[in-house]
Amino acid sequence: MCLPGEGPADVFGDRIHEQLSRYLAQFLSSDLDRIDTLICDPKVNEYVRWAAASSYPFLVRDKKITSEEAVSRLESNFHKSKVIGKNGRPGVGHCYELSAGIIVNIHQLGGFSKSTLGDDDTNWDFVAPLAF
Repeated sequence: MCLPGEGPADVFGDRIHEQLSRYLAQFLSSDLDRIDTLICDPKVNEYVRWAAASSYPFLVRDKKITSEEAVSRLESNFHKSKVIGKNGRPGVGHCYELSAGIIVNIHQLGGFSKSTLGDDDTNWDFVAPLAF
């Protein structure tokens, strides 16, 4: 998972999208901080980061954590993984796909009613670049 660049995709292929999130949920269920570190570390391959975020619905499904805890952690990871540039806008290197993936997982967990991400409209700048 710590292979540089596209190394994880080269080694695991499509299994990164199909299996890695399940493996992370299975093998790191007692070390959620490690999952969070994978999500937030910009040096980790973006597919691995996405898979780490996608492990949370499996953790909830398997009753390792509550949906509230999963939403809270994903929301925190959303903020920690932001690359903030000028005027609080997304900076160079911000991973829009990861932010979108975190939002998708919060939605999958039914977490929009539990999340505070919608309270600040600037958060949506980090999900997709605005077209001007």
